[in-house]
Amino acid sequence: MLILESSIFVGFCGDLALQSIVRPGADYGLLGYFKQHGSLESAFIAAGMMACLNYVYTRFDPGVNQIGFVAYGGLCDVVFRKYHGTIMPSLAGYYGAMSPGMSIVWGMIPQAMVLVAAGVM
Repeated sequence: MLILESSIFVGFCGDLALQSIVRPGADYGLLGYFKQHGSLESAFIAAGMMACLNYVYTRFDPGVNQIGFVAYGGLCDVVFRKYHGTIMPSLAGYYGAMSPGMSIVWGMIPQAMVLVAAGVM
């Protein structure tokens, strides 16, 4: 699979998997987000965000440096944390529940998953 196709797959399936483990008391600030957007819409949002953000990355680094690609996930998380009120206010619960370090790690994990799905890593 190519990077963009893998991004869509990881975003969509990863979001559905995350929805299956989120419950009251262990919601990581996402219960309100999933309730607001609904299951299918949330999965499409995640797929679209992954595809768009990784499209931007591949324009700057067409060779896809593995370390840079995964670090880019962390950088995107930092930007979203700082500007989520403007970019996506519905993520306020997530950023309120997660420490900056943990949300950066969780921003990098899907990037690594994209590389695995694409057969690059």
